[in-house]
Amino acid sequence: MKPVLFHPRFQTDLAEALQYYESEAGPETANRFFHSIEIAITEISKNPRLHHFDASGFRGYNFAPFPYHILYFETPRQIAIQVLKHNQRHPTFGLRRQF
Repeated sequence: MKPVLFHPRFQTDLAEALQYYESEAGPETANRFFHSIEIAITEISKNPRLHHFDASGFRGYNFAPFPYHILYFETPRQIAIQVLKHNQRHPTFGLRRQF
């Protein structure tokens, strides 16, 4: 398994989403959301080529019932998670981030 690296702004993306769910839907929903992120990262690390490419060239992991997806790319040595993005965000949100 390759190591997984996170863009530094991924933590901000995650914190904002968790804060939203905590304030709007309560701690139980926020915990379910966080658990779905953990599952997504585990699945990406185990089989990064399983997920589709989107129009920007990144692979995407969508997770229901939450309207979010993770965009990432794979190199020969690692998996780089670029952005956690709400499905209604602008299509280019987070794509220009540099590692």
